[in-house]
Amino acid sequence: MKYAVECKQLSVALGGREIVRGANLNIPEGEYHVLIGPSGSGKTTFLRAIAGLERATGGEILLGGNVVSSANAHAAPEARRIGMVFQDLALWPQWRVARQLEEILIIQKMPKPARARRVSELLSLVKLDGMEKRAIYELSGGEAQRLAIARALAGDPRLLLLDEPLGSVDESLRASLARELRELQRKLQIAVVHVTHDQAEGTAVADRITVMCAGELQQTGGAAEIIANPATRFVAEFVGKYVILRGDARDGAIESPLGIFNNPHGLHGAVEIGFRPDQLTFGETGADGIVKSRVYRPGGWLHEVEAGGATVFVHARDARSIGAKVMIEILSDPWHPGGVRA
Repeated sequence: MKYAVECKQLSVALGGREIVRGANLNIPEGEYHVLIGPSGSGKTTFLRAIAGLERATGGEILLGGNVVSSANAHAAPEARRIGMVFQDLALWPQWRVARQLEEILIIQKMPKPARARRVSELLSLVKLDGMEKRAIYELSGGEAQRLAIARALAGDPRLLLLDEPLGSVDESLRASLARELRELQRKLQIAVVHVTHDQAEGTAVADRITVMCAGELQQTGGAAEIIANPATRFVAEFVGKYVILRGDARDGAIESPLGIFNNPHGLHGAVEIGFRPDQLTFGETGADGIVKSRVYRPGGWLHEVEAGGATVFVHARDARSIGAKVMIEILSDPWHPGGVRA
């Protein structure tokens, strides 16, 4: 398999503080890869290191099989054939739409007739035909985002990096723009690394996802795989929306506020187990609980329920009134990090 990006034990330190630690990640050519994690987890620094805007202080980065960053070597950003869309889009305020793209082509010393054709192609690609003479302040948020993508593609990059590309777009437009990004990537057959803190945005477009926390890459895989089988408690809570409960493991079973479950790892003493809202529903049997609050979600209602001294979330098609006594039915076995104690 050919990889667009390979990171091997990559570390990046800024101001004497290690922001990325021992990161290992391979991204195949043509893959749409999403890096998700909370603010401050190191996502942007990781992306900037791939772009060459930050230096590796340990490990190495390979692009197309060639080392471009290590503790002893560093290829300049312009030598990497990478396009990047920054969080604030970084469009030049003094130039109109066409000049935003033309300037990149001038830097690349493209002849003037070819520049005009390339600008027209790029604007058509991102659905900004006829907007060549518009000023930046005349563009909507979605149009500005498309222009920033066109500018990143102007140099015919082998890799496209997107740093929170939908962060400045109204929520009502994010879903449609995310689909456009995916369609564009499929058309160009280019590898993409898309950084976001929004799990819904990430899972909507990704071939694979990597979850990052406190400078470390915690898990990589398909969205369904990560949600069903989180590798760590952080991944379980951040991506899968699991509620973590304390349990007591002994004699082949785990006792918890919601009942008794299998103990496949032979744990003993205090352990942690977790449930997603869709693993729980209301039934005729099960743990007793009281509804504390509820909110509508597509396909039903999300209920906050107090049961056995713990708080869990239950997804059900029909709403239960606040204060109602309910019985919580378990639809599937809980998740728990085998061998990890509470």
